[in-house]
Amino acid sequence: MSLKRLLRYLANDGIIEQLANTPVVRRGAQLTHYAYQRGMKKLTDISETGRISSGGKPTSLSSFTRTFARNLQKEIEKEMKK
Repeated sequence: MSLKRLLRYLANDGIIEQLANTPVVRRGAQLTHYAYQRGMKKLTDISETGRISSGGKPTSLSSFTRTFARNLQKEIEKEMKK
């Protein structure tokens, strides 16, 4: 029963207009637009260059992997010396 009432309430154009003008909905639309534009820019960059650029900064995962491998190698060498 409440779903039917909610749908009837949202079918009113005035209510939709009022909701669209609230700061929360406007900010959500801005963030959605920003994410969409950023994704489209990445896709065009990838299609033009044919590869994904990391932006010059290592990601935390690659940094973690590199550090883990280095420490593992040190420990293996330490154990081999014993």
